[in-house]
Amino acid sequence: MGATGVKRTRKSPQQRRQEMLEGAMAITNRDGLASVTLSRVASELGVTPGLVTHYFSTADQLAAATFTAAAEADLVEVFAVVESTPPGQRVRVLIDTVLDVSTIEAKALWLDAWTLGRWNRLIAEELRRFDIEWRRGATSAIEADAGVCRLRVTDAAAAGTRLMTMLDGLVGQCVARSVPLEEVRHIARSYAVAEFGAGFLES
Repeated sequence: MGATGVKRTRKSPQQRRQEMLEGAMAITNRDGLASVTLSRVASELGVTPGLVTHYFSTADQLAAATFTAAAEADLVEVFAVVESTPPGQRVRVLIDTVLDVSTIEAKALWLDAWTLGRWNRLIAEELRRFDIEWRRGATSAIEADAGVCRLRVTDAAAAGTRLMTMLDGLVGQCVARSVPLEEVRHIARSYAVAEFGAGFLES
């Protein structure tokens, strides 16, 4: 009990860990994932560096956990939208949702992770895992659409890989703002027509 007689609630380990991830994400949004260090997160939260290292022993571990938490939320959010869409429109919604400019911070995080993954083994492992999940989701959307409209699909898994590879490249254009958003979307839809045939336009 403090000097004022007010009992202070001790934070659980889960709350502390989440607080540190949120602090790391705030730093990431301002300065990029590479700027996440144990000392910067401690300063951000007004705690001692020792408290941060109690939960994350290295900066690499903290950066990877920050990416994982944000990437998981991004994945869940996108496919919640896609899977709530009637079959026949899911590929189109997937494209439009991934290329939504309002999620630019999440897109920038992926570019940071692709760069840091060259040296951070933990991030590289998470990138591979999420790549599989995104391709699996894209494949499911293609299969759902192909079942109700005239999409030209011979191998949905291969088409899902190609679709996500194309979207990854366009995400980079969105983050760099080197190509106007409407042109990026036009490129994506033109690709989809070339990949799936005119039936895509009817979905």
